[in-house]
Amino acid sequence: MAFDGAISFIEPGGGHVPWNDTGVKLPFANLTSYQTSWLRTSCQNDSVAVQAEAFDFDIPANTSKSEAYIYYDDSTIGPAKCVIIGTDKHIANDTSMKKHYVLIVKPLSDVLGTTSYERCGVGYIPGKYIRLDDLSVFVSIE
Repeated sequence: MAFDGAISFIEPGGGHVPWNDTGVKLPFANLTSYQTSWLRTSCQNDSVAVQAEAFDFDIPANTSKSEAYIYYDDSTIGPAKCVIIGTDKHIANDTSMKKHYVLIVKPLSDVLGTTSYERCGVGYIPGKYIRLDDLSVFVSIE
């Protein structure tokens, strides 16, 4: 994947966000340091994709940036989904009000019936704007 321009990140407060270890699987999690070399992995055609659970989301137009904010990498975004990376543990017990830190992904390609996704933004969204009760999909993020 090549990208031209700046990439934005979000910085949740340290110690305040449990990471979503069940919904996000990193490609190097079970490998030794020798096996995790980017060059070594790419030369062996091993996948370096992140596997993650993705949800549909809908943020109303009049929502304040303090409540929900998405920074898109590009101004032309089609259909996208969100991957919950972590959830703020200091905000409400009500699932609909919890602040979720998200990676926004969009479909990249469809090869042999398998769709790959790519990052197209980052941000935070309260649970009430994420369709947590709807069917989620597991995606491969390249």
